[in-house]
Order: sequence, then C-alpha cells, then structure tokens
Amino acid sequence: MIYVYAICEPGRPLPDGCEGLDDAPVALLEHERVAAAHSVHSTLELRAEPGPLWRHERVVQRLMERGPVLPARFGTTFNDERARERESIAERTLAPLNRLAADARRRDPLHDPAVISASYLVPEGQLVRFTEEVRALQRHNDELEVSCTGPWAPYSFAEEDS
Repeated sequence: MIYVYAICEPGRPLPDGCEGLDDAPVALLEHERVAAAHSVHSTLELRAEPGPLWRHERVVQRLMERGPVLPARFGTTFNDERARERESIAERTLAPLNRLAADARRRDPLHDPAVISASYLVPEGQLVRFTEEVRALQRHNDELEVSCTGPWAPYSFAEEDS
C-alpha cells in the first residue's frame, strides 16, 4: 500500500531521516511535473489517533522546509505497483466476460490477493456464449484456475439501504 503525505515538485531532495508512519522511509513517486511524497507498507492500520496524526503532520512540516507542498489528507492511500499490475491483468483477462454480461461486480478477496472474485449478471440469451467464453479463458490461460458456478440469485447486484 502506498501512503501519501503530500504532493510537491519532482526532483526536490527529501529531508534527511524523514520517516513516515511505522518509521517507513519517505520517498518521492514522480510523474511528469508532480511528485507524491509517500511511504510503502505491506500492511498499515490507520487510526485517527495522536501518534499517527502527528507523524503525518511532522512529515508534511519537514517537506515544507524544502519548498511548497500540497498536504494530503490523513489516511490517503493507493494500491502499490503489484496490486495495480494485478488489477490490470484481471481487467484484461476478464474483459471478454464483461462484454457479454449486462453487469459485473468484483469483490476484494478476503484472504488471498491472488484470488479474483467476480459476479456477472448474464442475460439468458448470452448464457451459452458466456459459458463458452469461460471455458476458452481457462484453455488459453494455463496458469489460471477458473471456477464458474451458477446461476445464482443476483445478490451481488442489489443495492444496500443507507
């Protein structure tokens, strides 16, 4: 997970010993004319408690010593590069199924990031084609184990009451 402290100019030197949450080193992730001062964490439990809030503030203050910054709100996170790569692979792999479905929903896996859980709302007239596409997906991707079950009640597509 990437935790963002602030947006700043790329190429600026970071203050020596600038440590973020859980004492993780702060680095710049640069893209074109902006940079994000961030730290990388395999897991991070974010609570709006004094310790983490002050650490976030301290990083922003240290960055401001070197020039202008746009502070990020406490708790601003993004998936790391591996999670983005996984998402990209999932999107490309599942695209044929998405095209055949009236709607599709993906859920975050509970315990295994290598698992992709998706539900598809398939029109009755597309069911045979959809099943064929699932079989083709398995044939052309030996490294995947594909499981297709159903039909099921469309629970995944029901909206929760607020």
